[in-house]
Formats: sequence, structure tokens, C-alpha cells
Amino acid sequence: RWAEGIVGKGNVETHVAYGDAAEQILAAAERLGASAIVMGERRERAIDRVLGSVAQAVSARAGVPVVLVPPVA
Repeated sequence: RWAEGIVGKGNVETHVAYGDAAEQILAAAERLGASAIVMGERRERAIDRVLGSVAQAVSARAGVPVVLVPPVA
């Protein structure tokens, strides 16, 4: 509902996938012919610096622009 309020009713689709989050996001973007990927970014935790985050993995490998929306303070 939040996204429909921004982009308009009928322009938002929900997809559910299982497996590696970054792989699934990238595969969905390609399958759907996305012109950009918009995703939320969490506050960085120490473990994210060691293991990496989904947002970082998607940003590094996406063939389209990736917009990272920061968390609300």
C-alpha cells in the first residue's frame, strides 16, 4: 500500500522467492526487465562489514541503477 501511494495503484507487484537474497533480487530484476532496483538499507552492523550486506552485493553486481533508501532515524 505504501508503494502504491507513491507510484500509483496497479504499478506495484509483489514477488516472493527463496534462497540467497541478493541472487534472487538480481534474478527478479533481470526477469522483470527492471530499469532500476530500489531497496532499503539497514544501519550497518559490525558483522555486515565482515560478511557484506545484501544491499552491497546487489549494488556491486546489478546491471541497472540501484537506489538505496536509508533507514528512518
